[in-house]
Amino acid sequence: MDRADVRRGQPTVHRRWNDNVAILSGDAMLTMAAQHIAQAPSQCAQQVMELFNRTAMEIYEGQQWDMDFEHRDDVSAEEYLEMIRLKTSVLLGCACEMGALIAGAPHDTCERFYKVGEQLGLMFQMQDDLLDVWGDPATFGKEIGGDIMNNKKTFLLIDAIQQAQGDDALELRRWIHDEEALRNMKVPAVTAIYERLGLRQQLEQRMATLAADVKTQLSLIDMDEEHRKGFERLVDNLLHRMS
Repeated sequence: MDRADVRRGQPTVHRRWNDNVAILSGDAMLTMAAQHIAQAPSQCAQQVMELFNRTAMEIYEGQQWDMDFEHRDDVSAEEYLEMIRLKTSVLLGCACEMGALIAGAPHDTCERFYKVGEQLGLMFQMQDDLLDVWGDPATFGKEIGGDIMNNKKTFLLIDAIQQAQGDDALELRRWIHDEEALRNMKVPAVTAIYERLGLRQQLEQRMATLAADVKTQLSLIDMDEEHRKGFERLVDNLLHRMS
């Protein structure tokens, strides 16, 4: 939907083939997912299917919010947080809770695992926002600056709109509304505004706070220490991932 040419270092399906193949591929993968879900143990099959369907609907809603936000300059940080929760975080929450459900875990454990996945999803999306500006294309797997070129609402752009003053505010508005802007001019100019405002450090602090919250949730779940450390390593890896 964002017309990206490359993802994870590979040509996107719509670019390598065409839009019709991309749509049908998505339909096929959704059906394959449903086939796997249908294999859930009978004692939790209904709960698993309800969780799966609810999550799918939330993801569709989040993606629609994301597209709607491209045409608004008044998106708040709270709205953006809810959008990425719906678009990304609920998927990880679903995966974590589903595993707990199938394992027969108590209700409160399932809820905590959902919260862990949800917060991991928020961290993942925030790091994506950072990498789209400061990442290395060779490791990130796609061209840097796509969010800036498309005026995608990220924490960085939302915070910049709210915090920029004087010449920075005027320049930022000019770039946002310049539909003919060249990538090699707009991306470095907007990035420089972000850096003058210290927005990278602010977003990294948000992620560090989330990471601490995840580890608190993990400490409340009854599991062996080896598996807890595995989750904690996942949290640390998300904080420092480059792709």
